[in-house]
Amino acid sequence: MELERQWPAMLPDPVRLLVGRTREARLLDELAGTETVAVTGPRGAGKTALISWWATRAEHRFPGGCLYADLNGTAGHTEAILAGFLRRLGVSHTSTAPAELPGLFRLVTENRRILVVLDNAVSAAQVHALRPGPGNGIVVTSRDALPGFAGTTLALGPLSIEECQRLLSTVAGADRVAGDPEATQRVIHLCARLPLPLRLAGDQLAARENLTMARLAEELDAGGATTRVRRPIDAGVSVAMDAGYRTLSPEAAKTFRLLGSQPCGALHLFAITALTDLGVPSTKDAVDELVRCGLVERTGKRYRTAGPVGEYPSEPELAAARRRLLRWYAAMTYVASDALAPDWAGAAMKIDTTGLTLPEFSGTDYRAPLSWLDNEFPAAVALLHATKTEISQAWQLPVLYLPYLYLTKRWQSCLDFAGTAVKIADASGSAVARARSLHAFSWVLHELNRDEEALPHLREARKLHEGIDDARGSALTAHMHGEVLTALGFYPDARERLDDALGHFRQSGWRFGTAIALASKAATLEKEGWPALAFEAAREALAISGELRIWPLEGRSHHQLALLHQRNNEPHAAAVHFTKAIELRRATGEHWGEADSLLSLAEVLAGTGKHAEARDALQQSRRIFTELHDPQTLVVDAALTNLDVSRKPADGRES
Repeated sequence: MELERQWPAMLPDPVRLLVGRTREARLLDELAGTETVAVTGPRGAGKTALISWWATRAEHRFPGGCLYADLNGTAGHTEAILAGFLRRLGVSHTSTAPAELPGLFRLVTENRRILVVLDNAVSAAQVHALRPGPGNGIVVTSRDALPGFAGTTLALGPLSIEECQRLLSTVAGADRVAGDPEATQRVIHLCARLPLPLRLAGDQLAARENLTMARLAEELDAGGATTRVRRPIDAGVSVAMDAGYRTLSPEAAKTFRLLGSQPCGALHLFAITALTDLGVPSTKDAVDELVRCGLVERTGKRYRTAGPVGEYPSEPELAAARRRLLRWYAAMTYVASDALAPDWAGAAMKIDTTGLTLPEFSGTDYRAPLSWLDNEFPAAVALLHATKTEISQAWQLPVLYLPYLYLTKRWQSCLDFAGTAVKIADASGSAVARARSLHAFSWVLHELNRDEEALPHLREARKLHEGIDDARGSALTAHMHGEVLTALGFYPDARERLDDALGHFRQSGWRFGTAIALASKAATLEKEGWPALAFEAAREALAISGELRIWPLEGRSHHQLALLHQRNNEPHAAAVHFTKAIELRRATGEHWGEADSLLSLAEVLAGTGKHAEARDALQQSRRIFTELHDPQTLVVDAALTNLDVSRKPADGRES
């Protein structure tokens, strides 16, 4: 298993030169990898800067890679972070309960020699839940000491005067520092001898050629009047940020105060554009200005403030910005999901994308929209929880994520996501919102084999659809109702619901939905004892998906038809379709589906006496399931053992 990105993945960009902190860096070298290390200190003490600088130089010690998470000073979203870590390690967790995710993470990382960096932690329990297995490194940052923390704590305090002078000289130039020693001492004092405000002050000197050290001290002193109600230890950061903020262009100032006040951590440039309501060129210029001034740092292709900011935005400004950001995330999810499942949402879920800059997807590259949705999922969860019921349209975000969830099978980490959508929908008073959210929540329950619990929600959703104008939503709910009834063994009722869905899909000309409903109906008919009708439905589903060239759908259709041929004792036809399903699933990165089709193909090959080919297919399947840490590995092991028992004896006769 390899990390999806090259080492050191997603760490904030390191500082150009680390001044001071020699003792702490040496202790990190000694302790990281043998015990958990927490780096604590006030705002501006350089905790993240130290860790990023040290981690980039410790690459050789952790060849397994680096997993980084900004916990954003909140206690929630541990499950989403673990799910993201497991995905980056290529591990399936679809059958893992949320409470079991920490144990799975520790199991799959044991002796992998990876480094886990947890930024802005708030509790020892949070760190404990996110720790990797033995033989790995874990480094944590926190503003305060963590009660009950089982590890070594490195507390960062102010720099020495000499270190402060050296830091200012590094950033602004030695001549500016040496030219006015008295003013330099005032600047150092006003910055509380902390690295971040000193860097911000130095960036001001570097960016403003005519700014003297004495004038900078006056600006910092003036800024202090707005920060004296804050804790004294925070004053240096606040003073430096306030002074830097007053010199910004109007666009950069707006970007700074809004970027530092939203809940999502680092944001893509397109999202920042929506947040600020500026065009892309102006937003890019503003972000570049903030980076030059040291107020914003880049993490991969995303940006975040260099430290916590004060209450700069007014409440109306912040509320409007949050609505714009949520609108962008809903639109981004809509566009990416539509690339995976064209037109699936229907008119009632149509998102207005006017004026928004969004990623563009085309062709058969399903990895691109999946990657976008995967990368933005933690931010989407954070934004949803931050808005709660304040924005009535927030329920759309989890609902629009459904195609991604279906293709990735990452349902376990989305229970709270979908459940929150139902709560927001209830508060909105919208019947469409309630019906669509119940459908999404029921889908998650069905994929987790909790069909009895999904059934009443689907019945309520279908009842709601009787009184609203949402034909697509009604048909999608009928389809899911049919899937749940099939799982529970109520085949005639299931077929009736699937026919309801199929009728709408055919009438509306939505061929994607028609193929999905036909494939589902084929499975129901086969279980009900109507093989001829099942073949008819499965072949039509395959024909449509082949014409549409939607590979995940086509791979599913081939697999479904192969199963029918296998159960109808037609091994050659079954092998042909299983092989095609394997090719398509491999091409789209559907690892679990590829392994499942390989297992089924092996069963067919073994049944026709092609033991060597069957063994090869089983070994490929086992390799994938093992990498995914999926319990199907045991099924493959049983098949391999059975193949050994059933092999031909020495005289060539079947045993």
